[in-house]
Amino acid sequence: MGRLLTGNSNATEEEYNAALGEFRQPMNRSVGLLMMAGSVPEFAGGLTLSTGGGAATATGVGAAPGIPAMVAGSIVMTHAVDVGSTGWQMFWTGERQETRTYQGVLELTGSPTVAMYVDSGLSMVGAVPAASRTSSRFLGDITLDTASQATISSGVVGNPAAITRGVGKLSSGQKRVLEKLPNYGDKVLVPKRSFGVRDLAALTAETGDEFAMFTTGGRRLIMRGNSGTVPVTPSLGREFAAKGYRWSAHTHPIDPLRRKVGDMMASPGDIDVLDVFPQPQSMIYGSHGEYRRFGASGNVY
Repeated sequence: MGRLLTGNSNATEEEYNAALGEFRQPMNRSVGLLMMAGSVPEFAGGLTLSTGGGAATATGVGAAPGIPAMVAGSIVMTHAVDVGSTGWQMFWTGERQETRTYQGVLELTGSPTVAMYVDSGLSMVGAVPAASRTSSRFLGDITLDTASQATISSGVVGNPAAITRGVGKLSSGQKRVLEKLPNYGDKVLVPKRSFGVRDLAALTAETGDEFAMFTTGGRRLIMRGNSGTVPVTPSLGREFAAKGYRWSAHTHPIDPLRRKVGDMMASPGDIDVLDVFPQPQSMIYGSHGEYRRFGASGNVY
């Protein structure tokens, strides 16, 4: 494989990884296009569920099943935008991305399999009612242009990969959190529902500093570091663990034009801190939008 990708059987690991990244980019962009295309009928399916449930509720006939259908439709439409936005990120960067749905379920359950089934299942739910409507009726409500506009706008604002490349900007929520973390070692509590790991990576893309996230219940603790570390020691980690926190993730600043072999590797200090938490793994999220998981052995996967 080294000779196939680099033309040199004696290529260094850095040369091999760089060539591998270039080799995968066209495939990742193709997958991104498919995701954007697939998000359109999924959105239509969610709209069908939502409007059908609303009609049932408004007439009073079948109101009980109508309300759940409206809720399900809203969830499917939100997931469709998530899929389309992630597809745009993959197409724009040529790098592997996961939907925010997948990331959220993975963080909650720790199971990539469960996260995959939930993410795929929502798309299937949206596909069934979409297929039941004729294309003429659907195209009268939503067009590919309007769906693409929503996808592109949501993919640039708050997108760490776009911010790293100078074509994106922080969302208003991300800006508010950053304003509360002006200095090295500063900490802030935020509601869990309003701030996720991709938001954490966006802060790193904007500042070039590392950030760490710890979660318990419905809140997250965010801590700012500098370009090389976050001031979390095993001793401080024990304090957080005793209060019920788990270490959700920390970030690494990545220059997409000067990628290095160890950019997404866990350091010995990372492993020492993880060891004091009752959890098998945590995440490293790069400012360029990629993430890796690491465990007590330091393996990144």
